[in-house]
Amino acid sequence: MKLIAPLVIGAVLVLPQVGAASGAAQNWASDAPAIWLTTYRQSIVCDGGVCAPVGDGVARVRINGDHFTVGSPVDLTVRRSDGTISTFTTTARTLPGFVAGAFSYESPEPGDCDGTADASVRARDVGSNRWSAEVPVSDACSTA
Repeated sequence: MKLIAPLVIGAVLVLPQVGAASGAAQNWASDAPAIWLTTYRQSIVCDGGVCAPVGDGVARVRINGDHFTVGSPVDLTVRRSDGTISTFTTTARTLPGFVAGAFSYESPEPGDCDGTADASVRARDVGSNRWSAEVPVSDACSTA
């Protein structure tokens, strides 16, 4: 075992990071980007005590993710069994409670939760060219 002597600067003691502590902070880079789905509804927006309906109230998919490169674009791909592909782009950023770069993107497509199990979502971290696993859309919609 190699011992590392502390560096004394004035009255401040600085201990260099060694072993698992420094490696653990960087392990996220080797993990695949992770995504999961939740739902949201465009419904009512209030401003200054005045509330008005917005949108149609239909459930849509919110795509969430972490383990992405902070500041990097994230390409989101929704693939349907009929061959239709929709793409969206967002940016990963630091969010409390999430590992590395994270995002939450609200899909504008009302057909996301139309009751059919014919779509899936993947995300690509443009900064590292890493892909998330494919996630079926129907799982999120069953809770809408």
